[in-house]
Amino acid sequence: MFLSKLTKKISMKKRFMNDVSKYNGLLRESRFVIKRYNMMPVYQDDEIAAVTDQHYFLMDLYFSKIINERRPEMHFDIGSRVDGFIAQLLSAGRSVTLLDIRPFPIEIPNLKFVQTDATSLNEIQDNSIGSISSLHAIEHFGLGRYGDSIDPYAWEKALMSIQSKVKRGGFFYLAVPIANHDEVYFNAHRVFEPKSIINVLTEMELVSFAYISNYRIIVPNKELTIDLITEELGEYDCGLFCFKKM
Repeated sequence: MFLSKLTKKISMKKRFMNDVSKYNGLLRESRFVIKRYNMMPVYQDDEIAAVTDQHYFLMDLYFSKIINERRPEMHFDIGSRVDGFIAQLLSAGRSVTLLDIRPFPIEIPNLKFVQTDATSLNEIQDNSIGSISSLHAIEHFGLGRYGDSIDPYAWEKALMSIQSKVKRGGFFYLAVPIANHDEVYFNAHRVFEPKSIINVLTEMELVSFAYISNYRIIVPNKELTIDLITEELGEYDCGLFCFKKM
């Protein structure tokens, strides 16, 4: 495996240097000459069209469609991609309140920002939110990667604080890495067994569940239990949970 990767890297570098020579040889003017100190090699963009991260791309489409169809007056979000999911909500006319432990110094129409710790959400009133999401964020909490404090239970505290802020009948949309077991890959992220998430949210009903695997959104048969679904998971799939507060 190592030798094959090394061989491929050497081959790509050789091709790059050949392309440099060919480019400069074809150039008939002084502008845009490739200079050694300006070289910025980019490899593998010729292998597949429009390469995207399968989890982020598909989950953003999946949840933005659901939320835009439900048309909440105000949607709250914790830590999701602003240049993907949040942008899709804003472009559809949604008003969004972004919650994050890091500062967000950009002003965007219809986007409100509240800097807060998701493990407590002290700035938000209990039972006040009708629509909230957190996509591919909670798995990072408490690992220090984003400037937060080290806390092995931060993911659980965040789920409980979100549950306390959602009003009865409100929706919580969640995406996290899932597998057939719980695991932490410090300090990158955690991977969850689905029922580890479900068991924390005791005041919420799971109204829908799907997952992303191999660039496909898989919607399991409703007759299957979470345990049976979990047995079919890979080492790093993406769970798409939709909860409703009872």
